[in-house]
Amino acid sequence: MRTTIEVPDDLLTRAKAEAAIGGRSLKTLFIEALEEKLSKRAPKARLRPPVFGSPDAKPVDVLTPEQIDEAVFG
Repeated sequence: MRTTIEVPDDLLTRAKAEAAIGGRSLKTLFIEALEEKLSKRAPKARLRPPVFGSPDAKPVDVLTPEQIDEAVFG
């Protein structure tokens, strides 16, 4: 996809130099930089699993088959 962005002159000059030094196109440099930036995003916070039973019960991340049977069938 084509798009137009405005880049400060000094940044564009540095980007062109970096691309030339690395033997790649300006397009490739921008794609690599954008991919790197976006991959560094903080992962989404995990939601705590629901607590079954007593409100004072300790949260459990993973239930064993035996724990599921006990919770369902008593």
